[in-house]
Amino acid sequence: MIKERYLRVLAAALMAMPFVSFSSTITINDPFYNQMASQDLVNAIFQQSEDLALVNIAPEIDRGVAKRALDAMTCATEDGQQIDKLLVVDMSMPARTKRLWAFDVSDLDNPVLITRDYVAHGSGSDVSAKGRAAKFSNIPDSNMTSLGLYRIAEKYQGKNGWSRRLDGLFAKFNSKARDRAVVLHPSNYVRDDYVGRSQGCPAVNQRTMDKLEEAGLSNAYLYIDGQDDELQTLVSACAEKRRARLLAEATRRFEESFGLFATSLIFNEPSASSSFLSWALPESEFIPAPIINTEGACLIDRSRHGLRLSA
Repeated sequence: MIKERYLRVLAAALMAMPFVSFSSTITINDPFYNQMASQDLVNAIFQQSEDLALVNIAPEIDRGVAKRALDAMTCATEDGQQIDKLLVVDMSMPARTKRLWAFDVSDLDNPVLITRDYVAHGSGSDVSAKGRAAKFSNIPDSNMTSLGLYRIAEKYQGKNGWSRRLDGLFAKFNSKARDRAVVLHPSNYVRDDYVGRSQGCPAVNQRTMDKLEEAGLSNAYLYIDGQDDELQTLVSACAEKRRARLLAEATRRFEESFGLFATSLIFNEPSASSSFLSWALPESEFIPAPIINTEGACLIDRSRHGLRLSA
């Protein structure tokens, strides 16, 4: 879970702060957390690195778009909810470019690119049919594309074949998706040699729809980005507030557990320290070897990310 991942890694970072006399630096030997010192690690956690992970496997995607997509997902989903798939559309790109990316983000450290392909925009967003979406709206009958984050909902048989309903999660931007019948559907006007306009739906070709269904859309989200300063500000502010709440909760949990951990350091009771570390650093992700060094140096090795606290 995203939330637990933040809390556990944050706990590892905070754990080093009281022991600066024992540990001069925290070195992260991981391309996504390549930072030095405790505060830098905390900053790295809350600035996020998954956007870079997406760019690494999909270099054509704009990093700002990738970051906003992940920020939107972070601030709009419920605590503890596991997100498996994330579709990202960059409406600042022309229709004749492959501006849709679909990712498997069930493991945010190791996302997988499912497909990249064409996607249509609404005719109301491109009245002159120039192939670029210039304006966006949440208003019924506008035939415009709506920006923001959507939950990909139930599958149904429509006039375009098997399609997916969309629930808009941003009140001002896409909340009327159901009322407008904005859905994810295949269409014969989205082809390799031609991309037409929809009535506001993010229409794709049948090939793309088949790949998405094969990958699984039961726990998937769609983020449509565009040139809208208000949306970008909203997404960024919302994500920062959520990260602040996570930090506050992590700090509270850390303080509750730290007394036991500190006692174990003073009285050299490894069983007590192990109890704290088993919460902060689960065995499935961390290998404490050793947890406490008798010389007073705190040494923790993380097998997957190479996190080492040492004297």
